[in-house]
Amino acid sequence: MNTELKKRLEESIDILKNGRAVKIDVFVLDMSRKKQNLKELDRLMVNGYVYNDIPKTIIKDELQKVKDNFILIMNESEIFMEFATKVGIDYYLLLDYQTGGSVICAEINGQYKETPRSA
Repeated sequence: MNTELKKRLEESIDILKNGRAVKIDVFVLDMSRKKQNLKELDRLMVNGYVYNDIPKTIIKDELQKVKDNFILIMNESEIFMEFATKVGIDYYLLLDYQTGGSVICAEINGQYKETPRSA
């Protein structure tokens, strides 16, 4: 068990509940907002990144790697896992431009979606 990671995960719960993003390992975590009330937090967003444009044929596999790797990290803290399971988790794969990012695909409420890309 990685006690430092466990501590960081558990500390991140309050940060997320206060509406701020937090970086855990290679992931940026944030909370989405409810459409009816933007002040009300909704679901945990797990953002994973790639640094080069990737072929469309492997996008879904890369998102699965984000999910699998985050679950391994999340397993370090039962408290964090309970929090994440309670609010629900959405996974995003982004292309990192160093000054920002662009969503390539996501799994939101268990549904896979790709972002249309220009040719």
